[in-house]
Amino acid sequence: MAAELRGETKGNVCMVEGSLDTKTKVLVSIETSPGQKLSVDEREKLDQDPAWRKDRNWFWSKADRVLIKVNGDPVLVSDSAFEGIYGVAFIIVKRQHGSIRIQVSGGDAGSAFDVFYTVQASKRMKGHYRLTERVRRLGEFPDDVWEKTIYHNTVWDDPYM
Repeated sequence: MAAELRGETKGNVCMVEGSLDTKTKVLVSIETSPGQKLSVDEREKLDQDPAWRKDRNWFWSKADRVLIKVNGDPVLVSDSAFEGIYGVAFIIVKRQHGSIRIQVSGGDAGSAFDVFYTVQASKRMKGHYRLTERVRRLGEFPDDVWEKTIYHNTVWDDPYM
């Protein structure tokens, strides 16, 4: 059975680091704002999305900086991949079907969420990894996919280019 790495939030950083197997070392770090009250614009944006409706007086820590490294090499992660991630509680990293699966969980009660990121080795650029998928599920309805994004890049994946 493959190793599973788990990291919990300490202060304003949620980090996990370790080896999934003899050839794969992983580092995932999510730095959040230090629990500041959301601005009026941020609250209104969240209130328009029923999946993220929040108490207007609650303090939420927003994911500000994300770092993913595989074998010491950074994985390109777009800002949009971590948009709307508030109150990160823990990260779980494991191997799944040859890919690296990163689970980011957080929120509270009705706003609880799990976001799953898939990182795969590039078919064209040996030894390099990239983000290929993001799936967001709500804590209240974990069997339903709320949002799914597939990242495609022909430069990294097309062996004939």
